[in-house]
Amino acid sequence: MSPIDWARMWRPERAPLETVVRAAFTYGLVVVAFRVVGRRELGRHSTYEIVLLLFVGVAMRQTIVGNDPSLTTAMIGLGTILVIDVVVAELVKLGARAANLIDGPVRELVRDGRPDDEAMRRARVSRQQLEAAVRSHGRERLGEVGRAYLERSGRISVVFRDRGGGDEDEDEGA
Repeated sequence: MSPIDWARMWRPERAPLETVVRAAFTYGLVVVAFRVVGRRELGRHSTYEIVLLLFVGVAMRQTIVGNDPSLTTAMIGLGTILVIDVVVAELVKLGARAANLIDGPVRELVRDGRPDDEAMRRARVSRQQLEAAVRSHGRERLGEVGRAYLERSGRISVVFRDRGGGDEDEDEGA
């Protein structure tokens, strides 16, 4: 059994700035890739949360740290990703413009019981997925829906029509 090489464990083999650039570029590439795929595939998490979860597992992998086995490079790569994630989350909270750019717009899928086929096509939501969101709230027909939206999170929010004098029920699902 060989002794621990403390110096090698911490000494990076590449410039720390290169690791920062690699991590930032890779983060941006994955965010764009997930936006192209669409939100319905992401389910209940925002794009940047999925990216964070993906990168926590691969932060020490080839793309970001290359063959550098040092803990310093691994921490720089992971730290860069975490800082970018915090900045992106703050930008999204600051306003709709940033949220639209990063997470995409909220899309109205149904109005007054009538599905908007073009909006559904752009959002990559099938009629079956929309109907499943309605059924998840104990209703059966799209005609009962006042409005339905694909939220930035990838979830479908459903606002049901008034059932004869009461307030509208607002539910979120799928």
